[in-house]
Amino acid sequence: MNIAGDRIKSLVRDRGRIEALGPFLVDRTEGPDVAAVVDIRDALQCLPLRKRACVVLRHAFDLSERETAEILGISVGTVKSQTSKGAAELERLLAGRLEPLETRGPRGGEETAPGARTPCH
Repeated sequence: MNIAGDRIKSLVRDRGRIEALGPFLVDRTEGPDVAAVVDIRDALQCLPLRKRACVVLRHAFDLSERETAEILGISVGTVKSQTSKGAAELERLLAGRLEPLETRGPRGGEETAPGARTPCH
């Protein structure tokens, strides 16, 4: 009984010490997640221009549908549909359906490095 009681007291003390250090423990990094940024940038490059513009203006720049429509010179309905379709396509591309570039061949005469990837199909 004494051993069990001592063990419980020790665990409680340890938990208290860890909680006291809480403000000093950091669960996040200060810099950007470079791999995620590269993946998103590559996936955005696969979207047609209008879909890409709608997605970026709506989500990255946090513009309203009306503001986006005015900037692009299109209707609000077009902004809604292009943003929805573009976001769905981005989700599909980022869900791991990235195809290695070497199986596709170069796009537009670009040089390809062995092992390089492109998110476009």
